[in-house]
Amino acid sequence: MKKQYIYALLIALLFFGQFLFINPIGEFALNDDWVHTEIIKHWTDTGEFRMSPYAGPTFYVPILYGTALTKIFSFSFSLLRFSTLLLTLGSILVFFFLLNKTNNKPHINILVVLALWLNPIFYNLSFTFMTDIPALFLFLASLYFYYIAFEKKKPGFIFWGSLFSVIGFYTRQTNILLMVAAGIYSLFHLKNIKLRHLFWSFGVPALLWLVVFIFLQKNVTALDGPGYHLIPSNEMFGHIKWWIFYSLIYLGFFSIPLAIGCAFKRIKKYIKNWRLLTAVFIPILLALAIRQTLKLQFPYIMNIITPYGLGGMEYTLNGVLQPIFSSKLWGIVTLLCAGAGGWLLYMLRNLKKYHEQPFGLFYIFGIIYLIPILVLHSFDRYYLPLFVIVGILIAKQLTFKKISSLATIAAIIGFAFFSISQTAFYLNWNETRWDLANNILEESDLETHNIDAGYEWDGWNAYWSGYEAKQNGVPHGAWNGPWWIRNLYVNNTQDYIVSFSPLPPFEIIETKKIPGWNPNNTMYLLKGVEEN
Repeated sequence: MKKQYIYALLIALLFFGQFLFINPIGEFALNDDWVHTEIIKHWTDTGEFRMSPYAGPTFYVPILYGTALTKIFSFSFSLLRFSTLLLTLGSILVFFFLLNKTNNKPHINILVVLALWLNPIFYNLSFTFMTDIPALFLFLASLYFYYIAFEKKKPGFIFWGSLFSVIGFYTRQTNILLMVAAGIYSLFHLKNIKLRHLFWSFGVPALLWLVVFIFLQKNVTALDGPGYHLIPSNEMFGHIKWWIFYSLIYLGFFSIPLAIGCAFKRIKKYIKNWRLLTAVFIPILLALAIRQTLKLQFPYIMNIITPYGLGGMEYTLNGVLQPIFSSKLWGIVTLLCAGAGGWLLYMLRNLKKYHEQPFGLFYIFGIIYLIPILVLHSFDRYYLPLFVIVGILIAKQLTFKKISSLATIAAIIGFAFFSISQTAFYLNWNETRWDLANNILEESDLETHNIDAGYEWDGWNAYWSGYEAKQNGVPHGAWNGPWWIRNLYVNNTQDYIVSFSPLPPFEIIETKKIPGWNPNNTMYLLKGVEEN
């Protein structure tokens, strides 16, 4: 058996071994997946396809296979979560085999794969029915076929790469950018690919994309969600400036295990390398200056990784939260991200000799993919495709002469502990809040819009009543309420609130402990105090 298949088996064993520490089963929505699951539930229950105006991505592919699973097995959040976990396993295996195609170093590639899988952003998303992991799986499949096409000069594989890119578009729009990058790359290598091959390899999938797009535009409700990401033109320059910095930090965050491995192996040589030291210390000094003057530090974006753990906490449920780490410890993480980002820039600088090989495709895609991140409101999870590209480019240069496997594995284990423990806590606190809200709903004559149990619970149970209220002229929710009440569920009365902390003058009705490691381990059911 080839070494790569032994490593692939090890990856699969580690993947299934994670369930010794974390239980993915639970009937509750996570993050934005209440939007996706609500559409599936309504379609299977009524036979009516009702697209949510709040939806952002073009997630028709997950809706289709989610609905098929629901019709076969009946609706279950757990079932849909398992479908994402299956695609997670598929993603890391495809990534591993793609890495072996690009460098044939399975012993290095398994470290890069683990750095991706156990990165908190990737890991946390794998337990949701969000579109990020399904889109990443399709992105990796597309990238795999494109690489074979250009490396082995087999233009027939361009068709499959383009087809998966189109299917990916109907999961997340940005997947189509890989097809654009492949098209641009092809124009620079026309001597190796005949025009007729390019015509049908790109043209047929592009025609399919257009036909489906026109059909959906005419027959499905237009999406309002993308409008939330638009940046006013007068703020564009400042936004781009900050997101260039954020991009370096978050790509550096992914690179930390690999950068630490290299530092431990070649510390004496690195100390004498003034170019590397300059590349590392300039981002560190910049991040330190921003921290000290503007009081900003990692995590800067706070969608998946927040100061309080993983998953939306402060922005999806009421309450006053305690950071999981001290400000100084978060400051150290910030400097590690900045230093690893500088190390990454230095490593990419040494890849010039690969520009003329299929690696040029990775550079072109990276540049194109950065454009929407820089000009739109974005989240930390949007960097996942760039994590893949960075992993491929860095793995090309790494050998055990350049990297300490023990130091890298130690850093990956640190990532794994944080990812697993905080994702487990994320699942636990969501289950707790749904239990508190559902129990009071069953025990009383309340309507769902009388209870505020946070962004996901309110969305799953009362989005459409809030939408109708807004359409009928209710301008906004409570002016001092959280953003989801002010902007979405405007008819919510907040007679009862589920919260991470007491909120005077609300009366505490019930408290419930949340299993797991996190300082915010108590949840409260609160009742509004009636005015005399």
